[in-house]
Order: sequence, then structure tokens, then C-alpha cells
Amino acid sequence: MRKKERVLAAVETLEQLYPNAICSLDYKDAFQLLIAPRLSAQCTDKRVNMVTPDLFKEFPTAEKMASADIKRVEELIKTCGLYKTKAKDLKGIGQMLMENYGGQVPDTIEELTTLSDNDNQQEIEIENLSHKQK
Repeated sequence: MRKKERVLAAVETLEQLYPNAICSLDYKDAFQLLIAPRLSAQCTDKRVNMVTPDLFKEFPTAEKMASADIKRVEELIKTCGLYKTKAKDLKGIGQMLMENYGGQVPDTIEELTTLSDNDNQQEIEIENLSHKQK
């Protein structure tokens, strides 16, 4: 089974198991929904929700994140743990969005999976929520 097929199967299963599921991460747009789950590794959603308001105030778009000073991003997300790796990942996502998608979060599973090395959790969450918002 290919990566896309696995992700789609997982989304379908999750929708069946949890038809009324909601995201516990606070977000206002697709960019924030793409970024916030990246911070949740080794961290609670509650902690992420405490960190993201300042992060998104300073870096509200892919363009701002792509040009962010990595040390500043590290400072803002330090309490989430693994902050050096996460800061590098966030900046990289901003750069990929700018280079490949004109700064917009893609809306297909094929495109979303290009934004992750090996973890589909964020893509599953975005795809699941996008189905609910249609």
C-alpha cells in the first residue's frame, strides 16, 4: 500500500471511529493547523496552545516563517521541548510553502505529504478536518 493509500485509509477509519472528533489545538487557518501539530511531539496540546499565540503573532504566514530568524523561533517554542529540531522544521515548512505553493497550504493529500519526512499525523488531521469543513 502506498503512502497516499495508507493515509486515506487512516482518515477513513478515523472518521468512522470518531465522527464528532474535534481538534484540541487552537488555530485560525490552514497554516496554523499545519504548524501547531508539529509542536505537539513530546508536548501536550495545552502547552502548544500556550505557545502558538505569540508564535503566530510574530510569524502569521508562510512567508514570515520562511524568513524567520531560527533563534527567535527557538525562543518562542522552547517550552514545547525539542525546540531546535522543531524550529528548523517550522522554518523549512515555511520555505517549502513559499517555494512550491506560493505561500499557501496545499489542499490535497498528495501535496500535504510532501511537507513531512515520515510523520502523517498532521496530514491526517488536516485532511480529516477539511472533510468536516466542506
